[in-house]
Amino acid sequence: MMSKDLMEDLKEFLNDANLSTYEINAYTTLLVSSKSNPPTAREISYESNVPSGRIYEVLEELNNKGLIEIIESRPKKYKALSLNKALDNLINFQSNENKRKIDYLYDRAKILESA
Repeated sequence: MMSKDLMEDLKEFLNDANLSTYEINAYTTLLVSSKSNPPTAREISYESNVPSGRIYEVLEELNNKGLIEIIESRPKKYKALSLNKALDNLINFQSNENKRKIDYLYDRAKILESA
């Protein structure tokens, strides 16, 4: 179990990594709850205060960023990856996103310079 201070530091880190409040709430809920019996989206929505209309989008984003895994069952269940693996995946995701943005800006700058 994480200490309250460590959880607050984690939330601050995730915020600095541009995760939305909903993503942070859903991920930290999963981090605490998914050890023995992985929850469903409905359960995560309830526990994290993420609206049910947004929970699937939020969970998909967390999966894309490498923070959680989706367990294919009926209904689907969700599990947080280990904190070390999740943070490593998130940093790699952000690095790739930034590289794409920088490449795009260079391409645009070349077009502007040639005009």
